[in-house]
Amino acid sequence: MTALGRGVSETGRLDPEGLAATVGFVGAMLAEWGRPEHVFAVATAAARDAANARDLTDALRARAGVVPEVISGEDEARLAFAGASMDVGGDAVVLDVGGGSTELVRRAYGGAVETVSLELGASRATELWIRSDPPSRAEIDRVRAAAGRMFADLHESFGAKGVAGAATPHLVGVAGTVTTLACLDARLTRYDAEVIHLRTLSVETVRDLAGRLSAMTTAERAALPCVQAGRAPVIVAGAVIVLVAMEALGYDRLIVSERDLLDGLVLRGAC
Repeated sequence: MTALGRGVSETGRLDPEGLAATVGFVGAMLAEWGRPEHVFAVATAAARDAANARDLTDALRARAGVVPEVISGEDEARLAFAGASMDVGGDAVVLDVGGGSTELVRRAYGGAVETVSLELGASRATELWIRSDPPSRAEIDRVRAAAGRMFADLHESFGAKGVAGAATPHLVGVAGTVTTLACLDARLTRYDAEVIHLRTLSVETVRDLAGRLSAMTTAERAALPCVQAGRAPVIVAGAVIVLVAMEALGYDRLIVSERDLLDGLVLRGAC
C-alpha cells in the first residue's frame, strides 16, 4: 500500500510522497514481471477526486510506460462485479470497500448491472473522523453514523430481501478490508489466498473483529500476521463500514472473494 490517496479528502490533491511511492512500486512490479507485453491499469477514487490526477498519469507514462485509466465509481463497481461473480453462484450483491469509496453492485432484472458508488472508504473515513490511537468510542460512532446514512436508502436495491418473491441474494465482499478480516478470522500466521477465497464471515464475526481491532493501537494492529503496515491505520474504519453495510442491508453473512476489480479488468482486456 502506497498511501496514494492520503490527504485527498482534505486537500483535494494527491500527496507527493504517495504519488512517488506509487510510481516507484509500479515500475518495480513491471521490472519483476519482465516487462509484460500487455498491461491493464486503472486508477480509482483517489485519482477521481484529486485535482492533480494528471500528475500521476504523466509520471506513470514517463517512468513506467503505463497509462492508467481513471475510471468512474460505476465502472469500478462493474469491474469488481465481473471478477467477484466468476465463481459465486446465484444472485450476488458485491460490496467493495476501498480506500476512498465503497461500491455496491448487483445484476438487476433483465440482466442490467445496477451500481452505486459511495464517497466513503477506509482511508477517507479515517482521515475525516479518526484522530486517536486507539480510536475513541466517539470517533468510531462518527464512522458508523456516516456509513449508516449512506447505506440507509439502499435496502430496496441491494438488501438481503431483494425483490419480492426472489431468492435471497449472496453478499460478496472483495478487496483488502474483507480479505484481511477473513485472514484474521482464520487465525492464519501468513496470508493464504486459497484459505481466504469463498470463506464466509458472519455479521457477529465482523462485529467482534471490528471491536477487537478498534481497541488496539496502530502498532499493535500492524504486528498482527494478516495486517499490512499500510492497512493498519485504516482497517478499523474499513471494518466498521463492512459491519454497517451488513447491518443496514440485512445480511447475516458475507462471502469473501479473492476475485475482484483486477480479475474484471483482465476479463475486459481479454475481450
